[in-house]
Amino acid sequence: MVGAVGLIPGGGNVFPSLCVELQRLYEKKEFSKAASLQRQIVEADDAACRWYGIAGVKSFIHKKFGYGNGVCRNPLLKVSDQQAAHVESVLDSIVILDQQVKATWK
Repeated sequence: MVGAVGLIPGGGNVFPSLCVELQRLYEKKEFSKAASLQRQIVEADDAACRWYGIAGVKSFIHKKFGYGNGVCRNPLLKVSDQQAAHVESVLDSIVILDQQVKATWK
């Protein structure tokens, strides 16, 4: 929707169904719905990948999905409890939306 040719969605590891749904809406020429979903994805992708980097993502994935131990290798530091809560405040709702979208495909 923003004129890009491709995408490497870091958030696609956390909310993959929404990335697929965005492409599906675009292909169906449902541009208004696609743009609305893209705004949600961008905010969540910022929370997952930009605010606290890899450490924020690892913390969230560990807490919500049980993968890994939530800690990065040196020299990256673990996020604080406050930073983790900040990421969760955005990603919790987008993960729920991702699950809801995926359920409609069955």
